[in-house]
Formats: sequence, structure tokens, C-alpha cells
Amino acid sequence: MFFTVSTAINEATALAAQVKADGHRIFVTTSGPNGGLRILHVSSCPSVVPLDVVPGSEANWVPMTVSDPIPVQILGSSSLDVANIATASLRFGPAAAAPMNTPGFEPTVGDVNGDGFDDLVVYFHADAAGLGPYDQQACLEGQLAGASFKGCDWVSVNQPPVALIFDDPHRGIAPLWVTFDGRASYDPEGGSLLYEWEFDGWAEPASGPTVAQFLPVPGSYEATLTVEDDYGQRRTTTFVAKALDVPEVATLTPSSLAVLATLVLYAGNVLLRRPRCVP
Repeated sequence: MFFTVSTAINEATALAAQVKADGHRIFVTTSGPNGGLRILHVSSCPSVVPLDVVPGSEANWVPMTVSDPIPVQILGSSSLDVANIATASLRFGPAAAAPMNTPGFEPTVGDVNGDGFDDLVVYFHADAAGLGPYDQQACLEGQLAGASFKGCDWVSVNQPPVALIFDDPHRGIAPLWVTFDGRASYDPEGGSLLYEWEFDGWAEPASGPTVAQFLPVPGSYEATLTVEDDYGQRRTTTFVAKALDVPEVATLTPSSLAVLATLVLYAGNVLLRRPRCVP
């Protein structure tokens, strides 16, 4: 890529120069009294492009670990033709995630913000981007007409919710009612949760933080809870309640019998040694 610039050899002489970047070298061909080819070794910096992570969102909430897509928009302008961007070169986030190409999430070009210039929207898997709970900025790098560019935007990383199940009672004699309780589940950001219950076919699906179910006959009854936060991240956990046929009886092993016999002998010795009252 060539650029026309103005430079100065000294305070008195100005001349036109043509510059070509090549890695960390810049080739300068000058015209004027001291013209010629010069090679300057510099640290080249990528061009900066305007970026919008999660277009249309003020907080730019992005998921942290799930494979949900993160949309990233490169804003086109009179000086930036997004058609010249090599989409295969794009890398997003600390882990340098490559663009998604699954149906419905391919890179698309169009005037997203209505300013009269085409924008480029690219999607990346959230878990591949490598964003952590304390990251406040996400950057995109790539190639534009053979030159490197970079764009960054502020983000809020959304941690997934935590799903927990308790039941009351944990087990009992069939038939019995059991209440499955998901109220211990929580969202690390303090947001609200949606609760969905599945019962492996032995009961109808349900919603809400608690669900009461009837266990008619002895057996194991599986309950699965899925919680979803305000930004669509979901987590699932499974719990098994037991309906018993008869009360559970402790099984005595040889070691436990030996301990019991020792206790009985000890108690007998104590009783034999008790002093007797003399009338």
C-alpha cells in the first residue's frame, strides 16, 4: 500500500515522499534535491477501525463460557470500505477466536446503523474468544487491503448462572410428595433467573423456583433444573429423589459387629463393678 505524505529533511527543505510499508520497514522514495530510496526501520502500528461489540446494546453484555455467538460490527465510513476487509483474517478477544461460518451466522455486509455506509458484522463463539469476568475491553484484529488493523470496544462480561437443587424430603416411603427446590440457584451479577424443570418422562415439565411432585411407587425419580439469566446464559443440574418400599435398615458389617460387641462387654463390666447397697 502506498501513501503520499510530506516530510522534511531540515527546516529549510520540504519534499514529497512516497511510502510503502513492509512489516517493520518503511521504504521511502523521495523527490527533490536529496531524492533517492531510503529504508526506515520502525515499529509499525495497525490502523484503528471503529468497532461496536453487540450492536444495539448499551452495556455490551457478552457471555463468557458458552458457545453463543457474539456479534461484532465494523463501522464503515467514507474512509473505510468494509468490502476490503479479509474476513478470514479476523481474530477476536484474548484467545484470538476465528469468525463463525455456521448457517445464520456468516459475516454479513450492510448499512446496520443507517449512516449510508456499509458495515461488516461478524460473529464469534463466546467460549473461543477467551473473555474473562474482569475483562472490560474486547479487541478485533485483521487485514484491510493487505494492511493490519485493530478495533476495540468496551464490554461487560456476563458470567453464567449457577443451578442448584434441594428436595424435601430427600427420601421416604412410597407413595409420597417431594418438593424440588431451585431457590438456591443464583446469578453472579445479581440478576433474575428463569426456572425450567424436566422429570425424565415420569412427570410433566414445569417452571418456577419450586415444584411439588408425587412419587407413587418405590424407585428413583430424576429431576433436571435449567436456569437462565437475563442475557440468555443457561446452566443445568440434575437431582435424584428416592421413594422406598420399606424403611432402610442399617446393615451390620463384621467390623461394626466387633465394635458393638466391645461396647456391650464394656457396659457389662461397668454394671458388674457398681457397688451394691448394704441394707
